[in-house]
Amino acid sequence: MILSDGSWPYQRPTVEINIPKELRAIHDKFAQFYDKQHSGRKLSWLYTQSKGEIEWIKKKPNHRFQCSTYQTTILLQYKCRDSILFSELQTNTGIEREKLEALVNQLIKFNVLVCNQTNVGNDSEVSVNNDYTNRKIRVNLAVPLKNEIKTESEQTHQSVKDDRMWMIQACIVRIMKSRKQLKHSLLIAEVMKQLQNFQPSIPGIKKSIGILIEKDYIARVDGENDTYQYLA
Repeated sequence: MILSDGSWPYQRPTVEINIPKELRAIHDKFAQFYDKQHSGRKLSWLYTQSKGEIEWIKKKPNHRFQCSTYQTTILLQYKCRDSILFSELQTNTGIEREKLEALVNQLIKFNVLVCNQTNVGNDSEVSVNNDYTNRKIRVNLAVPLKNEIKTESEQTHQSVKDDRMWMIQACIVRIMKSRKQLKHSLLIAEVMKQLQNFQPSIPGIKKSIGILIEKDYIARVDGENDTYQYLA
């Protein structure tokens, strides 16, 4: 799914990860296709929103793990080996240390990986659990991390809030440009009437009016504090 930036409240990743070679070919092929179709646009990958499936054949019966892109990147490091130092795992995946530590601990909790130390550190040896068993053939490992859920929720809420403030301000400017002068109560009523996508709050409208006054888009009419005029 391709989302238009600004229309969806998702945050771009601050740090890119090292896409495994098993995924790199199709990743690059789609990026090249998109660039040809949409010249001048930049394609950003939201790895936190994507999932995949890995067939785990370390022990019979085989299992199918539903994984996040980050989990997939980690587990594919074990395709040809059973043990990797945490520091090497970080270098190979490009995942920032704090997030990688949380992801590895999560996979240890799911019994997919094991560690030779109680606390995962740079010199920890993280290995495949060759004794992994599960009655289910398809196992969902793509459970969001707790801090990830909280952070994403906060970022989404703030992004939606900011976008709505911009929409309110744009609506006020359109109305004032058309009417030239308007009383405070009528302006608020008109904004609430025109914005159908969401119900703007009166405090939010008042705050937007104040911002537009500071930016010299509108001004109070001299001698009439409850009336605004549009500044061309």
